[in-house]
Amino acid sequence: MQVALLRPGVYVLPRTAPAGEGILFWSRRKSALLLDFENLYRGCGQRRFVDRIDNWLLWLEHGKFDPDGVRREFVSRQVFWVPSYEQHRLEFTRRRFEVHMCRAIRKEKSSSADFDLTIRAAELRHERRDLEEVIILSMDSDFVSVLTHVQLHDLHGVGMVDPEAKFAASYRNIVDLTIEKPDFMAAYDYVPVKRGWFGPRLVRAPEPAPQQQPRAPESTRPPSDRAPANPKRAAAPPQTFDPAAAARIICAHAEETGLVYLGRELVRKLLRNQPGFIVNSRPWSDGPYRVALDRIGACDSRLSVEKVGDRGIVLTYRSASGSAAAAA
Repeated sequence: MQVALLRPGVYVLPRTAPAGEGILFWSRRKSALLLDFENLYRGCGQRRFVDRIDNWLLWLEHGKFDPDGVRREFVSRQVFWVPSYEQHRLEFTRRRFEVHMCRAIRKEKSSSADFDLTIRAAELRHERRDLEEVIILSMDSDFVSVLTHVQLHDLHGVGMVDPEAKFAASYRNIVDLTIEKPDFMAAYDYVPVKRGWFGPRLVRAPEPAPQQQPRAPESTRPPSDRAPANPKRAAAPPQTFDPAAAARIICAHAEETGLVYLGRELVRKLLRNQPGFIVNSRPWSDGPYRVALDRIGACDSRLSVEKVGDRGIVLTYRSASGSAAAAA
């Protein structure tokens, strides 16, 4: 089933759609979408990748790759390709993509897309003060450096990975979020469900409640089967956040990946399952991000809190061997 583009930003959905989640409105994350065309065209189905652009673009906007289901608003859409793919320009410009022609000076058939995309990703941080995320659609591992750069400046970094690549596991550990190649290709058939104001709503009939057997009067039941006169419900003790355990997790991850700087989203990703880290549906123990980092850094001398750029606050990891060498 294919989605049709009516005009930029407006899509026409088919009359029937597979069962799934409906379209809801809530705050969206402001993202920049940077696309390495040649890498995706060759690795993700070639012509079908272009024919189903509306489907996978909606899939990205609806946050179907995100475990948290956060929707995206693409404040910048940019595609990078060589002159041989110029015949696809209209299909992308109609969808509000900015097209970049990439050429190499020394070799006729080479492409400078890697360099151009990296430069644009760094520039967008200064051009768009409301930017919250950078998504790079390319299975090239060279982009891990620029994603790390945006993460250190308090931006969410999203990359793409082929599960069969040797570096896949390491790549997932470094970037905030990854888009898996099989999931992206499956999005060629993605069609959102029309609900509420947009069309008929599928309502499932509630299952009948199980019938309960009548219970004998309290006075006729044996004492072992009677309820206590004054039952006291044991309240579950509130979970407290352990900054020392968090520091051990962060140091172990830094040792494994070789990272020196760990940004906000990476730290949140590492600690999201720790008891007491999520309180009232909010991370950082329902407190300020900087306070949580200070508590974690105080538990291990290898960790410190530093400011990067004009708005980035990160954890810095210095291994014990590195500190000893610096002291010497």
